[in-house]
Amino acid sequence: MPLAAGLIALAAVSGLLAMPSLGGQPEKALSTLDIRDVDNSLHPTRGRQPDKQVCSLDGQGAKAEQMLKQLWEDFGPLFGFKDWNSFGPDSSFRQIRLEYAGKVLTFRSWHPIYERDKRMVVTSHGVLPLNGRSRAEVLKKDDRGYVARRVAFDAIVDLCLALSPSARR
Repeated sequence: MPLAAGLIALAAVSGLLAMPSLGGQPEKALSTLDIRDVDNSLHPTRGRQPDKQVCSLDGQGAKAEQMLKQLWEDFGPLFGFKDWNSFGPDSSFRQIRLEYAGKVLTFRSWHPIYERDKRMVVTSHGVLPLNGRSRAEVLKKDDRGYVARRVAFDAIVDLCLALSPSARR
């Protein structure tokens, strides 16, 4: 078998390459994870900016499908298998969209965007200045449920970034 044919076969078996169905179109993965930064601001001169994809995984292949199933089973209960929105009006946010077996969960939070400013912290009450305190110190006094969902949100992003060769770092 020529080297190129062997590599294509290996990529197809491992799920890295979507093989066309009989109709000639790639089959859509049943499970996907898509993470993007969304500009929801109403800037008067530049308008709303296009979304920036941070990371994406699809369930092509048994290993990828199993990993997405595990994400669903591990993190879905923490969010009550319901969408979660934690951001203010007209604010930018990071969005995680997890699809598994035809079901979809969407989590949105502004903390990854607004905490790029090292002087700020996002709590269950909004964006606050640290005023010399550490983030851990502030979050320790915040609502435990909010902090748990926020930690899970970050863990999903970290997992995707670790597993995706095309992730934006």
